[in-house]
Formats: sequence, C-alpha cells, structure tokens
Amino acid sequence: MELILIACSAKKRNGGSPKYSPSQLEGYLSKATFQRLLTLRLELAQIKRQPAGPDLGGSIPATKLQYMPAYLRYSGIIFQRSNFAGLFPRVRNKKVLIISVLYGILDAQDTIQKYDLKMDETLPNGTQLYTWWKQHSLGEILTEYFRELKPKKIHDLLPDSYRKALNPWPPRKIIREKHFIAYKDLGQGRGTLWRRGDILRELLSS
Repeated sequence: MELILIACSAKKRNGGSPKYSPSQLEGYLSKATFQRLLTLRLELAQIKRQPAGPDLGGSIPATKLQYMPAYLRYSGIIFQRSNFAGLFPRVRNKKVLIISVLYGILDAQDTIQKYDLKMDETLPNGTQLYTWWKQHSLGEILTEYFRELKPKKIHDLLPDSYRKALNPWPPRKIIREKHFIAYKDLGQGRGTLWRRGDILRELLSS
C-alpha cells in the first residue's frame, strides 16, 4: 500500500446530499485520537461559524446538512489537472489523505460539507491557521495513522503552509523506516499547482 498526501483546495463544488458516512479514519486511529480530532474540528467550526454535524463533532443532524465525498467536493487546479474525481475511485493499492484546513485530516472518500477557509488565514486571536493546527499536534495524529497503515511509500505533495501545520515534519521515524518522497522545487504560483496535479495524475494512473 502506498500513501499520497495532498492539500485541500479553496475551490469546492456546491451542493451535496444529506447522506453522511462515518470517516474512513476511524479504522486507523485509536478511539481517543479520533475523538481528539473531532474535538479540534468542532472548536475550529465554532470559531468560523461552520455548521457542525457529526463530521465536525457537532450535534446538528446530518440530514439537515449537505455532504459530498471529499474527492468530488474539492475542485481546485490540482484536482482538475489530475482528473482526481475520475481516477481516484479506480485506484488500487494506494490511499489518499487530504490535509484540510477545517477537518485536519481526511480520507479522500470521507463525506464533507462545503467550507471557506485558507491555511494561511488569521484567526480572531491573531494566530494563523497552520500555526493553530501545529499547536494542536496535527502531525502526531497523522503519524499515528502512518503507524497503523504501514505504507510502503509515502508521497508528500503538500505545499509549505500545509507542511507547517504538521511540524515537526516529516517525523524522523518515518524518514528512517519508510520510503518517504517529498516533492519540492516545483515552481512558483499557479505553476506549482499544475505540476502537483501532473504528479498526482501520474501516481493515480501508475
């Protein structure tokens, strides 16, 4: 099994359905760790006034919200250029995790709401969101997932602001024990998004 790490996108599809499915992460995180992730999601949702259903650790019934699988919801350049919505459902022996500004970590199959947040935006207390996630040890949650999945390779396609949210990154044990591939020096601006999309399409197609 290979693992691909990508970032969420600011651009998202509208709509959805009230059908909500439990997160795929529950099979790879301890009950305590998954609950901690939900607690962090709820705290951030309350700060940003995002309706909090079961996906965010809240009490609003899922039937009153609109959900869509993450691999369909995100529609930014990387997702479009890689044909993610078309290729991902057919992928075998690879898993894709999305580092999300609101959700922290998502399996690409997880059902999510539409939201409007950016990793480098500033919260009311003056803290940037990537610093907020770093302070709440998002990287440790991801490392626990690694230990359970035991991937043969980890492909890191994250931009710098998302890597900052996971600091210290990458975990030293992962570097020693796994085949960790970090894609860097991919250009500037929109060019780096296109390049990440190309690499992601290659990984999904191989």
